[in-house]
Order: sequence, then structure tokens, then C-alpha cells
Amino acid sequence: MVLRIGKSRNKACDNILLCGVNLQFVSTIKYLGVYVESAIVLKLNLHESQSKYFRSTNGISEYKCKGNICETVVMHMFSSYCKPILLYAVEMKLFICLTVI
Repeated sequence: MVLRIGKSRNKACDNILLCGVNLQFVSTIKYLGVYVESAIVLKLNLHESQSKYFRSTNGISEYKCKGNICETVVMHMFSSYCKPILLYAVEMKLFICLTVI
């Protein structure tokens, strides 16, 4: 797959061959849980990872509200389900912060 970024991203381009196979031109690519989109400048989309995080935290809080559950169990569930979502692709998220500055 080929993702073009820049002012000429929409202009016609010759096919690109890799080992005799034509590469497909795409408008978005998913890399480390982050969507990189074709635009004039580098554009990253974190919507999917944010949605996964909020779904998991809402599920834990809903589970906690249904019964009397120890805080230790809730913290273990949070570190097992929510923490990996936050830490996955942290390099891409740091890159986003550095490019915004």
C-alpha cells in the first residue's frame, strides 16, 4: 500500500512495482492502532483507540455498580484492560504531541 501526503497527493501517479506486484494507493493506513490519513500535512486519527479506552472503562464502572466489588479488583481490572490500550502505540501518541508544538 502507498499513502501519499502533500500538496500533490491527488495528482495522477505512475504505478509503483514491488517485486513485480503493483502497490495499491490508499487514503488511510492503520499503524500501531493509529490511522494515518492522506492530507496536505501529516494527519493522525486516534478516534478508534480513544473509543476502545472509554468502552473498557465504562464496562468496568458498570460492572462495579452492579455489585459490591473490592477496589483492589477494580484496579486490577483497570490495569488488565484499560492500561494496555493507553500504552499501546505510545510512540505514535508522543509523535503527535511533538508535531503539534
